[in-house]
Amino acid sequence: MPSYYSCSERVLEALALGSPVLTTPSAFFRDAFGDGLRYFADGAGLAALLDSPDDDATRDARLDQGRAQVLAGHTWDQRARTIVARIGGDS
Repeated sequence: MPSYYSCSERVLEALALGSPVLTTPSAFFRDAFGDGLRYFADGAGLAALLDSPDDDATRDARLDQGRAQVLAGHTWDQRARTIVARIGGDS
């Protein structure tokens, strides 16, 4: 995801569907997903990641970790409950 487009929706959707994610780094991604994602800073970094994909076991572990993290705390239902709680409503 280009650094100028800071929306995390595509990353979250990909993780929820069990897709590998290569993305530019952000504090949110690192805090929320850590090693569940693979990060690159520029075109050369992306090329290096594409030239050296994870082995099957590492890839599967990343996919499982990322999907579990999305489902544990980043669904629309969870977001709506958080918003309602913050404005003082019942969830």
